[in-house]
Amino acid sequence: MFTLFLCPTLIGLGQIFFHVSIHNAVGSIGDVGDRAKNFSSFSLGQSIATFIARRSPGSPSTHWVSRPTFVALASISLGVVLLALAFPRMVPPRGEHHDEREKRRAFDLLKEAPLRRTLIMSGVALTGIELFSFYMPV
Repeated sequence: MFTLFLCPTLIGLGQIFFHVSIHNAVGSIGDVGDRAKNFSSFSLGQSIATFIARRSPGSPSTHWVSRPTFVALASISLGVVLLALAFPRMVPPRGEHHDEREKRRAFDLLKEAPLRRTLIMSGVALTGIELFSFYMPV
């Protein structure tokens, strides 16, 4: 039972750190005026991917053993990478970054109480979502 609670907790925390990193990357692409368009495109893409991903693994995993299922799902990710390599102009360049402040580490962000509370509560919320995603089909 402990493992059933530990795994979604780790997945939720991992998702939080992924989202902080990906939002930093999306925010740094292009000019400042393009940020709203970049974040809306990212949000739309993430919603479509979540919609497809929540439905697609069930079918292959019921018909195949786990190894072909993982190969099929990994091939989707590989296809996206190949598209990005085949059409490099579709990936916008990184915008200029002017920061005169000293370099900080990612863990320095945890010193700020509002951000720390947001990360903790987001981790708790995502843990609940992962638990729901696990228990609902069961």
